Amino acid sequence: MQSKMNVLMLCVVGALAMGCNVCEDLDARMCADLGAEDCALWREKGMNFVAQAKSRPRRMLKDTLFGADAQTCESAGSDAVYSQILQATKTQMAAYRKAQQAVEAAGKGK
Repeated sequence: MQSKMNVLMLCVVGALAMGCNVCEDLDARMCADLGAEDCALWREKGMNFVAQAKSRPRRMLKDTLFGADAQTCESAGSDAVYSQILQATKTQMAAYRKAQQAVEAAGKGK
């Protein structure tokens, strides 16, 4: 009976925690601030928080409830840190686009 109660409690906690994926929420916030085109590039290059979190070691129960690397994403989402990350990401996307244009221009010149 106790094991059934434990399983039931775990199911309830899991159901309540659905939608609590901190890194996914941070990705959505970043994409809203970057715009659709830069967001797509950011995700394509694996620079988004979810992709980075998935590359780190797992903590099974915590990751299941809150998403992988939730603490890091929570810290990155704080107002003091997020504005710096956003600016750096915008600069990185602009530099990538400029490099991509240079490669394309060099290819046309041949």
